[in-house]
Amino acid sequence: MTNFAKQLRTLRKQAGLTQAQAAALIGVSPRQLWGYEAGTVHPPTHKDTDAGIIELFQKLTKKN
Repeated sequence: MTNFAKQLRTLRKQAGLTQAQAAALIGVSPRQLWGYEAGTVHPPTHKDTDAGIIELFQKLTKKN
């Protein structure tokens, strides 16, 4: 598992979101988010960057 995958999963859980909820927030399917968290799929650079997704979850975590 990559550092990105670990960080993404940790931040999603800190935000109290399910994979389905988090996927809806960032505009991907739950299966894609599962792949991001497993480290088997990386977001396409034309849609979202690793940093953009991490930043989104950091903002969500700060609100909770």
